[in-house]
Amino acid sequence: MFLLLNVFSQNSSNLSCFVEEIDTVSVDKLHRYNYGLDYLSIGNIGLSGYNLLFNIEDYANFSPSLIIGDKQFSPKQFDVKMPYTELRYINGSKEEQVLRVLHTQNISQLANFSFGVDKVKSKGFYVNQASSNNHLYGNMWITTKNERHKIILHIDHERIFNEHNGGILYDSLFEQDLLLNRNRELMDVNLSFASSTIKRTNFQIEQKLEFSQSFDSLNNGFSNALYVKSLVFKNERIFKDSVLNMSYYNQILIDSLVTNDIIRYEGVNGIAGYEFNKRNGKDNLNASTFVKWQSFNYNQHIIDTIVTCLSVGTNFQFQKKKFRLQLDGHYYLNGYRKKDIDFKGALKYNFTKNWSFGVRGTYQTISPSLDLRSYYGNNVSWENTFSATDYLSVSGSLRSDTHNADFIVNYNDIFNPVYFNFAGEPQQTKGVSQLIQVTARKEFSLKKWVITPKIVYQYNGGDNIYKLPDYYADLTVGYNSKIHKKNLHVFIGADLVYYAPTDMMSFQPMVNQYNLDDSKMVGNYPFIDVFLNARIKTVRLFVKATHVNSGMFGFNYYGANHYPLKDRTIQLGLNWAFIN
Repeated sequence: MFLLLNVFSQNSSNLSCFVEEIDTVSVDKLHRYNYGLDYLSIGNIGLSGYNLLFNIEDYANFSPSLIIGDKQFSPKQFDVKMPYTELRYINGSKEEQVLRVLHTQNISQLANFSFGVDKVKSKGFYVNQASSNNHLYGNMWITTKNERHKIILHIDHERIFNEHNGGILYDSLFEQDLLLNRNRELMDVNLSFASSTIKRTNFQIEQKLEFSQSFDSLNNGFSNALYVKSLVFKNERIFKDSVLNMSYYNQILIDSLVTNDIIRYEGVNGIAGYEFNKRNGKDNLNASTFVKWQSFNYNQHIIDTIVTCLSVGTNFQFQKKKFRLQLDGHYYLNGYRKKDIDFKGALKYNFTKNWSFGVRGTYQTISPSLDLRSYYGNNVSWENTFSATDYLSVSGSLRSDTHNADFIVNYNDIFNPVYFNFAGEPQQTKGVSQLIQVTARKEFSLKKWVITPKIVYQYNGGDNIYKLPDYYADLTVGYNSKIHKKNLHVFIGADLVYYAPTDMMSFQPMVNQYNLDDSKMVGNYPFIDVFLNARIKTVRLFVKATHVNSGMFGFNYYGANHYPLKDRTIQLGLNWAFIN
């Protein structure tokens, strides 16, 4: 069973929507509830991490604060014929718990409301490694009978609490397996009392008014609309340490007893624009232009300033049978992002029934975030004059949904990149860092067996500041079966991940960033997970054993310098959908 929902796109600045499906059937990826196979964490679920595979969107963002981060939630507008409730609960080793609750229902054909709760909690394997993250959100939309006027309300609040132990104190004790049969919590760590809390709160209201329209009985015609979107936001990060450890911190600048670093920005965003839509059969044209303004208060220990900026943009989408084109442009006129640009384009062409070809390109000029220019904390500080960074990305893809195959080539140039150097401080290189990535993936179905290999090659030329493996591969092998008169669907299998040796990164909990480190190599090590996924009607469940080969090939597995990855763990998960 699949349920349909409308989702208003928040990537562009207009209110065009597309249709997604709530999947209550498939079980092949049910056990992958926390990022992808290429994600490396510094510890248990809920803690920081990064991707082994380069994605320019991880680096090219317009967030005012790099330290707080640029995580944004896209409000989804649900439209369901009957009330829908989804419950997800996962329990794992070291008190790992994941809870998700989602409910949505239409009040009438003209209104809908929804709300949800996402919670992640884990004690961790080592001292002072706990995480406790919460995300609450709600959405409501109302439209008139002729759908000329629509109002959407959305609110979400996220709290991320992470303990930071700075990694284990002696890597040799871990790698030589001297404590294999004892509690990992007995191992000494660098920090015993440090923690960080990130809070994000957003309230958004959108209105769209079609002031003219003309459609026939086949829904062909055109419409003109004005739209306005307002967003009130507050973002904050607090890093605390009650007992300072001078063997870990290089300096103390404010208080010799405790650290209480706070960075915060709060304010409003606004967008006003015009949108034109035209439909003729399967042909669809959408074009919009908009003005965006932003004003917020930004403060740290010695900084308290009001920041503003004004920008203009346009969006164009055209779809005709087998062809689809999208162009986006955004230019900042003044303020702290003056002369920043954001140009994106995408083209997709279905040249046969089974195969499609796609091209994507982006060019962005992004001024450094405010805390890259100036930061003053208890243990780190800097003053920088950085120029803007230019990001160029071009990719081509060949895909087949029927054959479940992908081949992607991605070319990226980053001009004058800013990164965190070996001393853990931001630095800009006046050069170019080049990333070329080639990805091939294919799913093979042999009766009830499913085999899905994925191979990625990454070339880093110029300034090598990202420290990503040259080769990455993952393999999923599974067996599909339906038993008990086909009422029970079972998928049992294993995931295997391997990547080439690469320099390990270090992690700086004070500023929530990874920095360069050449003291140790990681990789050349296989990770194997085994799982059993099952479905009975609208109930789905799984049992998963992660890193089952822990210790079989040595103990050189880390997410960052001094941060071992998890040992062998067991997870149990349950998804239950209520449709009534």
